[in-house]
Amino acid sequence: MPDDPQAGEISALIGDADHVVFVLADGLGVNLLETYAEGAFLREHMARELRAVFPSSTAPALTSIVTATWPGTHGATGWWTYIPAVDHTITLLPFADRFIERPAEDLGLSGEVAFATPAAMSSATRDVAAVMPKWIAGSTYSRYTAGGHPIAAYGSVAEGVDIVAARIAAARGRTYTYLYVPIIDGEEHEHGWTSWQTRRALAETRREIERLSRLGGAGLRIVVSADHGQMEVEDSGKIIWRKDEPILRHLRFPPTCEPRCAAFHCIPGQHAVFAEAFRDRHGEHFALLTIDEAESQHLFGPGPLAAETRARLGDYVAIAIDETVLMYEPH
Repeated sequence: MPDDPQAGEISALIGDADHVVFVLADGLGVNLLETYAEGAFLREHMARELRAVFPSSTAPALTSIVTATWPGTHGATGWWTYIPAVDHTITLLPFADRFIERPAEDLGLSGEVAFATPAAMSSATRDVAAVMPKWIAGSTYSRYTAGGHPIAAYGSVAEGVDIVAARIAAARGRTYTYLYVPIIDGEEHEHGWTSWQTRRALAETRREIERLSRLGGAGLRIVVSADHGQMEVEDSGKIIWRKDEPILRHLRFPPTCEPRCAAFHCIPGQHAVFAEAFRDRHGEHFALLTIDEAESQHLFGPGPLAAETRARLGDYVAIAIDETVLMYEPH
């Protein structure tokens, strides 16, 4: 973040170059890098370890990366985010209603309202472009993260790297290119972070980054980071609320945010009874905090919560204190 005292240190690590390529390898946690032997390409080049923002998941972390602000400011609080303007919970990155999967635009929600904090790339002075997978290149969120700059779509990671290399070769001035690579995250969600499918995606990502380093020439600087890592949860650690869950009668709608950081909007007058019921049922696995307590602990960033972020989070957040998740039945 611009006002973070460590920002200068990170900037110095990156240095200056004619062509900067930022590779966001979704889900590439340090736990994965540590499976490589010493001297392996990605591990050898690891400059420092960063801690993800809270909640440590794709929507909050990616939005922090592209805006250089904390979740408490930008308001992308989780995969499922309640948006007061339309009184609906939105699956944020696909930009659709959580339950009926209706496009958010059909509900009257615009990207400008959902993502009100400008993307940092919108004010860049270099020649800027984003390179993203075909299946998301035209999405509302992708257009937002690109800050109004062109988006090139790729089918495979190798094709994406070829696009980046060709762009650098044809450049007439200094460039910045954002390359988004989601294949590790996708395999982790489907098969777990220790699976051979995830290892395959990791190997493909590593191979293509290494190839890009050879193609770009002396004026190229590649910066690789992740938005978060992943962990695996046993079935015994999955708390599932079904539609007949008694605690739901105290809430306006099912919990939002994330399975390890659930947010709750209480029915007026039901706050105390909800908190007592939740702590009785799940206090062994989750710490339940009011939004004021979460703000005082600076969980969503060092400053006060923006008014919109506070409205999106509701009245309480429950934070997992062990390897447990809280899920609502349809998900």
